[in-house]
Amino acid sequence: MRRIKTFRLLRNIANVVIFLLAAANVGFQFMKPQVIPDNPDWPPVKRPLRYPQDIRILPPPPPELNYSDDELSTAIKFLNLPTWARSYVHCSNPKSEVTCSQVVRAYRVIKGWEDSISNIPLEDRKYFVIQHPVKGMGNKMTTDINGFTMALMSNRTVLVTSNYPTKKGVVFQHAYPFPPSVLINRSQLPQHLQKQSRHFESVPCNIKWSCYPVNDLILSDKQFVGINDLLYGPMVYVNKDTAKFARENFGAHAAYFVGNYFSHFPNGAIKRAQEVLALAPKGKKVLGLHIRYHRAGQYYSHGFNQTMPIVYEEVDRRLAKEDLVLAVATDNLEIKKMMIARYGSRVLMTDALRKPDKDHTSAQSDMALILGADEICATYRSTFSWIIVSKSGRRAWWIEKEAPHWFPSMNSQSAGVSMIYHWRDHCDWRTNDRVQYCGKDHRETLEYYYDYLVL
Repeated sequence: MRRIKTFRLLRNIANVVIFLLAAANVGFQFMKPQVIPDNPDWPPVKRPLRYPQDIRILPPPPPELNYSDDELSTAIKFLNLPTWARSYVHCSNPKSEVTCSQVVRAYRVIKGWEDSISNIPLEDRKYFVIQHPVKGMGNKMTTDINGFTMALMSNRTVLVTSNYPTKKGVVFQHAYPFPPSVLINRSQLPQHLQKQSRHFESVPCNIKWSCYPVNDLILSDKQFVGINDLLYGPMVYVNKDTAKFARENFGAHAAYFVGNYFSHFPNGAIKRAQEVLALAPKGKKVLGLHIRYHRAGQYYSHGFNQTMPIVYEEVDRRLAKEDLVLAVATDNLEIKKMMIARYGSRVLMTDALRKPDKDHTSAQSDMALILGADEICATYRSTFSWIIVSKSGRRAWWIEKEAPHWFPSMNSQSAGVSMIYHWRDHCDWRTNDRVQYCGKDHRETLEYYYDYLVL
């Protein structure tokens, strides 16, 4: 009996010691001063900063190319860069993340692919099938980036199969248009290939992606290969084969060039966004806010009581400096009501359905609205947000459910996959479930990814 009492006493003492050590450790983490890393590659910054990351970080630009003004103009139009948006910055502007040589290089690569496949009879071509994930406007477009990059690498024609939700139900067609060079229906194939196109070997879209020998598959003699699940845009820089091609031809901006060329917003969505943006008083800047919610406790928010004060803080901070108009997109009707109640006539919105993943048609008007703004504040972990920012070519500020404030990304192409711990209810959100180290010859690939594309 005495032994049992002694054991219980020791166990209680041990529990108290463990608790005190844990509390001390937590306190130390919060109280220790934040130090900005000494990195000679980063530009000099002025202190104090709200965050150490409040600087733009980009890889060195590639060598300059010889090109004419006419070729540059053709390239910008061909690549479908968002010249209509307030956020658009011409490549000759120092604020641009890409150089004009990069624009021309991307154009030459993609135009070369178009010209090459157009000279091959349909029955003799090799194909890359992009089978879209069922839900998520952003999920479809981010998968396009990887799929089309692999088609470019292997000189394959692209066939896209898709479906999407509308207010009236699911439609087995495409939510948005593609370039004329892309096949959008199996009926466009020779009849004897239509059945074969349904059975293709696909690249893995889970943690196996990092080390998968992509070139072995896409450069093989198989007539049909493809992708059949969600694969985030930045993952093109994680696999050694795709990363090499992307870096050589697009720098860090594969999503910007490939995404704008391949996945188009319908003209109607852009027109509707422009109509809403035209309501802003002349001379006033428009701040675009995408506030993804879905449901409390899920990927984006613990609840209104935590998310909305952070939203208000950032908006109020900006309004204290400048008289702004707010272009707001959200998947939640209550957030719409709260923003209008607080900011009144400053708020501009489309008539999109305020329900998550229920209507891709109106959702694209929201995407175009935020892309069309002067600056963008977006939701971390949301592919919807990330696609908008990556298409803009301008870095954004992000709201994240565990962060006490909005924070800026390093550039417009980063922050596509979460580096912040999150309960594993959806493996796609975590870098630990997406990125795997594959040996010494993979090190350079991952260093580039972590240097420029993480946060």
